[in-house]
Amino acid sequence: MFQFFETIKVKDCQVFNLDLHQQRVNHTFNQFYNTFNPLNLEKIISDIKLPASLSRLRISYNQKDYKIELIPYQRRTIEKLYLIYDDNIDYRFKYTDRSRFIKCQKLLHETFKTDIEPVFVVKGYITDTTFSNLAFYDGKSWFTPKTYLLHGTKRVELINKKILNEIDLTPEDIKYFQQVSLIYSMNDLDEIILSITDILNL
Repeated sequence: MFQFFETIKVKDCQVFNLDLHQQRVNHTFNQFYNTFNPLNLEKIISDIKLPASLSRLRISYNQKDYKIELIPYQRRTIEKLYLIYDDNIDYRFKYTDRSRFIKCQKLLHETFKTDIEPVFVVKGYITDTTFSNLAFYDGKSWFTPKTYLLHGTKRVELINKKILNEIDLTPEDIKYFQQVSLIYSMNDLDEIILSITDILNL
């Protein structure tokens, strides 16, 4: 059984943000498998023929073994976001068990009959969707909540480049922004953008 996984962007036969993915793997091993050497992503990937087309390189792993999948990437269409208030959700590590997220997505889809994605509010603060970190645009700059669920690699990249600014963000603050972007390893800042009016249950 593979308890954790990484999803790495591949395009033009290159991988993206491998150092940030390795840092997250190292952190996971330190917390759960600290008597084992962390998985060496660069070594694993060096044995793979990488595609030119945009693809997801998924590496599922445990303390001793791993599995590699290369999957052509098709970007999701998200039409609405819905605030879900849940003080008990925890996704600090990239677990392969995403049943709680899937259940929540399914319930929203059945209720609204549209491509809708939950946004989790934890202890009064905006965090993430089931698959992405969030970035909010106020007409001049982009901001991301300090209170994320997962330490996303794209989020870290954009913060390091000073494109994103970290702030505390509550549902009441959303009205000060114009747009929201869903960012993760496969999605840059300009690829899934919704109007703030597309956020439901404010």
